[in-house]
Amino acid sequence: MIKNLVQILLRLVLFVFLFFIVGLTLQSQDYATAVGLAIASLVDYIVFERKRWIIGFTMDRLTSDFSKGMVAGFLTLITIYAIVYLFDGHKLVGVAFDKEAILIWFVICLVVALSEEIFIRGYVYGRLRYVFSGLVASVISSGLFAALHIFRAGFTLTAFTTLFFAGIMYAFMREKSGALWLPVGFHFAWNYTSGILGIWRGEQLVLITESSQGTLIHGGVYGIEGSIVTALLFLILTAVIGFRIVRDVTPRVQMKR
Repeated sequence: MIKNLVQILLRLVLFVFLFFIVGLTLQSQDYATAVGLAIASLVDYIVFERKRWIIGFTMDRLTSDFSKGMVAGFLTLITIYAIVYLFDGHKLVGVAFDKEAILIWFVICLVVALSEEIFIRGYVYGRLRYVFSGLVASVISSGLFAALHIFRAGFTLTAFTTLFFAGIMYAFMREKSGALWLPVGFHFAWNYTSGILGIWRGEQLVLITESSQGTLIHGGVYGIEGSIVTALLFLILTAVIGFRIVRDVTPRVQMKR
C-alpha cells in the first residue's frame, strides 16, 4: 500500500515538474500548455504504462487516417461556416495573404492538435479505457478536454458544449481506428481552416471575415466553437456515434495489451 502511494506521488511530482519545465521553456501562449501536458504524459506512459495499454502511436495507418481526419475536419468546418454565413452570422469583407503567417499558423495548429490529442485521447482516454468502459473513458476525457479551454477569452457554455461533443467524437475516432491519427487530422484541419477563413479569435490569414452582432450565431469572442450552429452539429454527430455504439461496432484495435 505504502509502496503504491509512494509511486503515485513520484509520478505526480515528475508529471508536474515536466509540465512546468516545458511550459517555462517554450513561453508561448499558443501551445506551451498543450506541449507541456503532452510531453509529461508521454514520459509517464513510457516509464510506467507502456506494457499495459496502447497510447495510439500505431504507424501503419498514419497517412491514411490523418488524411481522412483532415478531409472530415475541413468539410465540417466549411459546412458550419456556410450555415453561419447564410444566417448573417458573419460576412466576407476582404482577402489577405501572408505566406509567413500562414506557415507559422500551420506549425502552431499541428503542434497544438498533436499535443492535445496525445494528452487527452492518448494518455487520459487510454488510461481510463484500460480500467473502465469506452463510454466512461469518453465522457471523462471529453469533459477534461472542454475544461482545458475554460480560461480562453470569451469562453461560454455553448463553447463548452461544443468541445465536449467534439471530444466524444474524437474519442470514437480513437477507439475505432486504434490510433491517434484520425482525431489529430480532424483537430488540425479544424483549427487551421478556422484561421484561413478568418473565424479563429482574430486570425485573418487568407479571408477577412467580419462578425455580426448575433454572437450566439457566430460564437462571439471565443470563435466558431461558441456558435450554437457548431454545438448543434456536434450534438447530431454525437447522436450518430451513439447509434453506432448501440449497434456494437467492434473496435479495430483492442486498448489492452
